[in-house]
Amino acid sequence: MPARSILLSRVGEATVETLTKTGQLRKVDVVKEPDNTASFAIYER
Repeated sequence: MPARSILLSRVGEATVETLTKTGQLRKVDVVKEPDNTASFAIYER
């Protein structure tokens, strides 16, 4: 994935969480449902 790429993923997806913990991705924002439940997250490389 090229630098400055944007990724949309379901919240809690294991592979994406691992990439975030190792510094390969940065969480930019979380998309919430009307009941305030987090459903998706936006990441940047």
